[in-house]
Order: sequence, then C-alpha cells, then structure tokens
Amino acid sequence: KDLKDLKLWANVSNNDDIKYVSDEFWGIGLYRTEFLYQTLEFAMNLNKQVQTYSKALKAMNGRTITFRTFDFGDDKKCVFMPGARKGISTYYIYKKLFLIQIEALVKVAKKYPNQVRIMFPMIERIEEYNALKEEVQTIAEKYRVKDLPIGMMLETQQALINLKSFKNVDFISIGTNDLTWELFNLDRNQAILYDSIYTDLLKIIEDVCKFAETNDIDLCVCGELISQENFARKAIKSGLKNISISP
Repeated sequence: KDLKDLKLWANVSNNDDIKYVSDEFWGIGLYRTEFLYQTLEFAMNLNKQVQTYSKALKAMNGRTITFRTFDFGDDKKCVFMPGARKGISTYYIYKKLFLIQIEALVKVAKKYPNQVRIMFPMIERIEEYNALKEEVQTIAEKYRVKDLPIGMMLETQQALINLKSFKNVDFISIGTNDLTWELFNLDRNQAILYDSIYTDLLKIIEDVCKFAETNDIDLCVCGELISQENFARKAIKSGLKNISISP
C-alpha cells in the first residue's frame, strides 16, 4: 500500500548509464551533466551538447530527463574551468559556458516536448533561483519554448532555513549526500550508522514533504541514502512519492 503511488527515477552521469534504466523507471530524476565535461580538455560547443542531450532523450523513448546544470567542486574538477566551485557561483565566473548549456537544453526541449526538466544545484535563496530561471526563460522565449519545468536541488542547511520562500519553485529534489555532509559532517555511508542522525534526516524529509504537498510542488529525493531500503520505506511513509536512485 505504501508503494502504490511511488515513482522510481534513475540517477545517471552519462548516456552510457541510460542502458541500465529499465522500463520500471518513470524517467531520469538526476542527470549529472558535469560528468560529461570532466574528461574533456575543451568545453563542448552548442551543437555537441545538443547532440549529446538529444541522444539521451531519444534513448528514453518519451520518458522525462531532469538535467542538472553542471556542478563542479570538491572531488569533481574541470580542466577548462579551473576556478569552478561547487554550486551556482561558477555560473557567474563562466557565464558563457552556463548560457551555452542552457541554450542546448532549451533546444532539445523544443525537439522533445514535455521530456526535459532543468534543475539548478546548491540553491540557498529564492533570489538565486529566480535569477537563473530568468536566464532560462529569456532563452526559452527566443526558441518559443513554453512551460519548461525549472527546479532546484535542496541540499544545504541555508536552503532548509529558507524553505518557505521556495513555494513557487516548479520542483524540488532533496540531495541527501551534500545535506548529510553539511548538517552532520558525515558522508552518506556513515550517516546510517547513527540512529539520531537517521531520525533527523527522516524528519527533514517529512517536513519538506508537507511543504511540497501544501504548495503543490513535485518533490523527489535523489541522494544515494534513499537507496537504503529501510530509510526509503520510512521516507515513503512520510509522504514521499518520488525517489531517484542509481539504476
């Protein structure tokens, strides 16, 4: 009974991962686009990105892909963006590269209507989300693309503090990996060893579920912690209807 409304989504890092996304999955809840850049010496141009994203969408055969805009920093480095920092601050340092990625995603959204969602990482304030959403909408208007869902990752303590301000966001994905590290200074594998932390994380998910339901926001949890069966069952009982895990 707990699972009857559950939608299962997949986390992928490249197009090769898509072959593991079976028909059981509703779509891709997290496409980590930064992994497409990591092995390159130069940035992909617009056409190359359009080709790459188009192949992914074609392979999904009508199912939705949530493309997270590139998120470098910590263990994820990029040769042609040496000053890249985790989150959205890099978009202002390398604005042209960010806008090229957005343009590529908008173009494929026109080619594959109702299959593309764009998601920003490490959003902490509604002003950040609104500023980036405006950039997307400007490009979308140029290509006459309408109703393109634009969401955010919720993965910091500051974002939790500002939760009530996100009531007009299109969709939210809770990133338990970064959230666990920021709140408790533990990685996802360590967190499940401590009952109090485990309970605290479930309470956070329950609170965000209530907020999302009240404001009619599509909510997903895409951190690897949700692939732990016991944790997932309790989160689903709290009202979670979407989980995104490694296929």
